[in-house]
Amino acid sequence: MKRNSNVKQLLVALGLFLLALGPRSFGLGVFITADERRWIERSVQFFSALLAGDFAHTFQTGHPGVTTKWTGTVGLLAKYLIGATVPSQARQPSLAGLRAFLEAVPVRPSVSVEYLPAMRFPTVLLTAACVVAVYFMVRRIFGHRVALLSGVLLALDPFYLSHSRVIHHDALATTFMTLAVLSFLICAWHGRWRTFLVFSGLAAGLSFLSKGPALFLAPFVGLLCVMGYLAQVENWRKIEREALVRWGSAWLGWAAVTLLIFFLLWPVTWIEPVSAIQGLLAKAIGYAGEAHTKGNFFLGRVVDDPGPLFYPVTLLFRTTPLTLLGLAAAFCFWLKGQRTFAPDEAKESSYWQRFIGLLLGKGEERETRSRKLSLLSLWAYLFSFVLFMTLGDKKFDRYILPIYPMVEILAALGLCQLGALVAKRIGERYRDTMLSGRSVWVFGLAVATILQAEFTLPHHPYYLTYYNPLVGGSWLAPKTYYVGWGEGLDLMARYLNQKPGAAQLKVSSWYHRELIPFFIGSADRLDAKGDTNLMPWHTADYVVFYLNQVQRENPSPALVNYIRSLEPEHVVHLKGIDYAWLYRTPEYIPDEVVPAQHVQRAWFGDDLALLGYDVDSSLVPPDEPGTLPFGKVRVNLYWEARREMEADYRIFLDLINGVYHVWGKQDGRPYRDSYPTNQWPRGLVLRDVREIEVWPGTPPGYYQIAVSVYDPASGRWLSPAGGGDVLIGPVELPRREPPPVGALDIEHPLSANLDGKVRLLGYNVTGAFRPGKDVHLTLFWQALKAMDEDYTVFIHLADSQGHLWGQKDNPPVDGFYPTTAWQAGEIVRDQYDLGVSPDAPPGPYQLEVGMYLAETGKRLPVLAEDGSVQGDKILLTRVEVE
Repeated sequence: MKRNSNVKQLLVALGLFLLALGPRSFGLGVFITADERRWIERSVQFFSALLAGDFAHTFQTGHPGVTTKWTGTVGLLAKYLIGATVPSQARQPSLAGLRAFLEAVPVRPSVSVEYLPAMRFPTVLLTAACVVAVYFMVRRIFGHRVALLSGVLLALDPFYLSHSRVIHHDALATTFMTLAVLSFLICAWHGRWRTFLVFSGLAAGLSFLSKGPALFLAPFVGLLCVMGYLAQVENWRKIEREALVRWGSAWLGWAAVTLLIFFLLWPVTWIEPVSAIQGLLAKAIGYAGEAHTKGNFFLGRVVDDPGPLFYPVTLLFRTTPLTLLGLAAAFCFWLKGQRTFAPDEAKESSYWQRFIGLLLGKGEERETRSRKLSLLSLWAYLFSFVLFMTLGDKKFDRYILPIYPMVEILAALGLCQLGALVAKRIGERYRDTMLSGRSVWVFGLAVATILQAEFTLPHHPYYLTYYNPLVGGSWLAPKTYYVGWGEGLDLMARYLNQKPGAAQLKVSSWYHRELIPFFIGSADRLDAKGDTNLMPWHTADYVVFYLNQVQRENPSPALVNYIRSLEPEHVVHLKGIDYAWLYRTPEYIPDEVVPAQHVQRAWFGDDLALLGYDVDSSLVPPDEPGTLPFGKVRVNLYWEARREMEADYRIFLDLINGVYHVWGKQDGRPYRDSYPTNQWPRGLVLRDVREIEVWPGTPPGYYQIAVSVYDPASGRWLSPAGGGDVLIGPVELPRREPPPVGALDIEHPLSANLDGKVRLLGYNVTGAFRPGKDVHLTLFWQALKAMDEDYTVFIHLADSQGHLWGQKDNPPVDGFYPTTAWQAGEIVRDQYDLGVSPDAPPGPYQLEVGMYLAETGKRLPVLAEDGSVQGDKILLTRVEVE
């Protein structure tokens, strides 16, 4: 009889294994999810490090994802060995051949489809085996019927199934956490203490190696030990040493096995245990404290942290109606099972002691109490893990995947209880029928299996497209939270591959790495690739938008709104949801998409277009220590290549005031003189980062920047469309510390004191003195004290008889910086264009400078060092008019 029972159990286990294995095994190379490329690359690095004995490099990330990399390693090894036995590729397996094989595995920019089935299949086997293990464990806890239905529901759970088919760490963490908890429940409440304690520790160690949040098991198992202690002792006010030692040693033994497995299977811990554990903890804490770098989407809004409702809502969407029914029934039956008690009963105990005793099944038969404790433990696991994950800012629906096996177990329990109630009612009503409880059970199991399969299997191979129809399904899910993980991009690639000249097509996509394995053309990213390629999409032939990218408005709301306003050429539609859209790349870039602070368009022929600019008004400090802090104005110009160019253009920038006097210059090729325009592809949008050195002594105030484009090869300046000058700004320069006099580059130094108020430090002259021509004169003033009157500067070109042949009178700095604004000690650079009279005869002339009060015409006297008056003008130099 026992032998028949064992055979029956094995047949059931085999059936469950095949039920789980079937939908997981087929179509493993159809599409790739957004994270798998990284895990394939990490697996290659992990395997290579093992072969080289370089154990330090078995640490790639703090997730830590070690079990994922082990499954990837097994898949790679199987792929290599199978390839070695293929007749057309027959070769003797060797270590050198294996290393060469790993070096040839493509991981950047993406992976090859041919590697996906082999690297995914170990996870498929482990998760299918988990279904069988869950059946055997639940059978010990709740009996055969609940165990069998649990296995069926879990084997066909669409969310667990979908993650079981990818090389990732969530399904593995879920598998090992589930086995760890169930094993400990059997150990604690259902006998076989040592065997299942060791097995629980082993599974916990594997879960720790899978994903950081599995560390939750340590305090949770501690909680189970506390529950065991409270259930064992009679008087909670008195510590019972035997019970305390029993449960304390249970936790310590469990922890010891867990740590042993953790260290045994992660080679980096053999040589650098501290850094490995620090990396794991840093990653776990970082995930808890950091929101999504690309944003999240919940209840129709882009958010950083979706908040406490996120996981309950995703649970509703990711479970089937049958599971929800069973879970609700289980909860109701559980609440009903907590019989009420009167507060005046057992007066020697407190109200809470009696309530906790009721939850723990104190005073009941051993089997009933064990089941009650196990049921309480499952509910505690479900609620506490959801709460634990809710504390973190970063949230995905898959982050609570570890509760789904427990949800299915509880749902199976609820459905069995509901079925038993229905069978009882049927038996009471139809006493004369041949229906038995067993018949009702078999019928119910068949119906449950068919229903769960009907909900799940039609979504093959895109099981992630399942959303519970009971709560709105595919219609409501995209409006509620983040949807899409790469499914459907293979279908978009298939459509593109059918187009004429597909191999030459360039496509830009948010998930370009997930498109590349299936597309025969080239694919690139959608978001900026640094300053030298701000809009990769604009150089492509087509743009592919993906659902979760649109939900989160990446890379920018403006671009998403603009492209979405266009008519898509093709839409990938899966199970009622539009997952991907294909658009022909538009030529025009609207203002709202240009990433500049200030949009200002200028077209330089058919080659270049200026789209806008940024200006940092604060003066940039010098690059090298010890350099004098005169500062620079940082300017970002946004250029668009209207076509491919042959010319290597140079960009000239002049910092000017209202009368076009120059106060700083900069020129060079775009992007720090390192990206010639004749290398730009058509459609390129580039941020040209430049810094204009502001000349020392330049006064504070508002300026503009003149932008010019020059072709050195032809000596041609490109005129902007419509003529005129391209001016950007204004730029407000702040007041700065006075520069040292030696930094002013004064060609003709002086020290002329005007009435103790202003000193002329010197001057520079540019240009020849010829009749009818202008000479550029730069004066360098220093305020000796603050002034309460605005003075006018005069510049005279006088002959030996005192006749004027050139004259310039105006307030300093072209009237933009009056002397009343000058501060004591401030140095002011002051520029003038002095016109020489067309009638000026050749010969010697005197250049004279001074200041006067315009209202009275009274000049400031020139003082000698002893304070005596030397005159009312400063004689600069004698010049020759030619």
